[in-house]
Amino acid sequence: MPYRNPIIPGFNPDPSICRRGADYFLATSTFEYFPGVAIYHSTDLIDWKLIGHALNRPSQLSLLVNKAGVGINAPTLRYHKGRWYMTTAINYMRLKSNENDVPAQARGFYVSTDDIFDDTKWTEPIYFDVTGIDQDLFFDDDDTVWYSWRKPVPGYIGEPGWYNSGVYVVQVDLTTGRALGPAKLMRQNFETGNRCCEGPHIYKRNGWYYLSTADGGTELDHQQHISRSRVGPMGPWEAGDKGTVNPMLYNGDDETIQQTGHMDMVEGTDGRWWAVFLAVRPQNGVNSQLGRETFLLPLEWVDDWPIVNRRQKASIDGPSHVDLPRSAEEETWTANFQPGRNLAKEGWYQPRTPLKADFDLTSHPGSLTIHGGPYTLADDAAISMLLKKQTCFEGQWALTLDFEPKREGEEAGVAIWWSKWSYVSLGVQLRAGSGEETEERELVFRHSDPKTEDPVFVTTRIEYPQTAKLSILIQAYPDRYLFSIIDALGAPVPVGQVPASILVRERAYDSYFIGTFFGLYSCGVDGIATSTPAVFSDVSWKGIRAGGK
Repeated sequence: MPYRNPIIPGFNPDPSICRRGADYFLATSTFEYFPGVAIYHSTDLIDWKLIGHALNRPSQLSLLVNKAGVGINAPTLRYHKGRWYMTTAINYMRLKSNENDVPAQARGFYVSTDDIFDDTKWTEPIYFDVTGIDQDLFFDDDDTVWYSWRKPVPGYIGEPGWYNSGVYVVQVDLTTGRALGPAKLMRQNFETGNRCCEGPHIYKRNGWYYLSTADGGTELDHQQHISRSRVGPMGPWEAGDKGTVNPMLYNGDDETIQQTGHMDMVEGTDGRWWAVFLAVRPQNGVNSQLGRETFLLPLEWVDDWPIVNRRQKASIDGPSHVDLPRSAEEETWTANFQPGRNLAKEGWYQPRTPLKADFDLTSHPGSLTIHGGPYTLADDAAISMLLKKQTCFEGQWALTLDFEPKREGEEAGVAIWWSKWSYVSLGVQLRAGSGEETEERELVFRHSDPKTEDPVFVTTRIEYPQTAKLSILIQAYPDRYLFSIIDALGAPVPVGQVPASILVRERAYDSYFIGTFFGLYSCGVDGIATSTPAVFSDVSWKGIRAGGK
């Protein structure tokens, strides 16, 4: 059977891949979520396991009040002489305070380790002397180190709707991060999409240097281009012929896979080459609620040009002639909340860098205890929330929540989370209007309004039996989410349903480069933390990989 794409489903964009011996390692973007830069491991290119994060300490990654959709994007992972290097930038890109305000550009850095399996070994950041995003490190045979990245081109004025972005390169001192000469503009995109040019990677093979870039912006015109040089990392560059080499990847308005690009490539253990890249699987006429995922295609060298998938479009079923295993049809997990577990290595994230430990596994061994902080789901701050990526269009989450609020407005619950602008939540609060004199609780079902693109939420208050614990079931489908509570007989009782399309809003202020998470949260009220903790247990997921398109 053909292998299945995507190879790493769910919110896993901007893949960068590296091999050491029989082991493959891959890094993906994490944007405003902590810890930063997911690191995966595989021995067969199909079965990938999360082994940690390159940015796992507040000293490495300070994301405190970032708006949605910014933070860490487009990392590069490389190996050189016994060390692993991950280079990226923190994009703070805040909202402008007025029309004359120019937010500061991101500044790139790298961290390194001699043991990629041990999170604690990643170093503190070494910052580079230039600003911009989409960093790449290239180690040449003469031990020079070259840094390429994307930034605005000074003085360039394009047509309305075009991006001012070019790819630059400079030689750097790896010890200090300092530039060892002037930077050079290597490539601009004057032909495709919104004219964006980003995501550079430099390679060397058979005496040729190669520069690969993602062009056209992460939209329908997203595609990958390649150039080469005999001279060196600063070119001059010869672009591959249009139609026979370029674009390397381009699915256009294909119904099943779109927005292909941000590609990296690697030589396999048997000498064959492979390309990994991001793409989305559109659902019901809109972008995918799972976000940008990691895909794989074979790559062959023809006349010293890399040709991806024999110039055929990317598809859900990979080409069968490459003889790779096929991933399982189902995906299941049950959260392990025993004391001592490292939840980050098990794929749990927090929005932005936490200011303090707001959850623990010891208060109620076997359960997750969240101590709700002063921020709500509407705040650009470190919300008391743990998140797990949704990786299948179809499946179901189940959990049990024990929460006894003491002040009106305190809330704990579960969410399908995209951003503070787009989410669905089912929480427990004191009954509205009851003041502090009752312990009667009610459900609060909240979701983005599907009738408008404005950031408006619909809130429904629902009575329910005052049981000590509340069991919740969320059923995910390619086109909708159904929230239910479990009654005394174990049967689901629906409390709300929403279309999945309300999560995917391509608004300038929203987080449309992200993907959907399953979230557990607890929030205080009026800037004061909750009086009592929320206890979550029996958290599980059962998904169908074949679901959706």
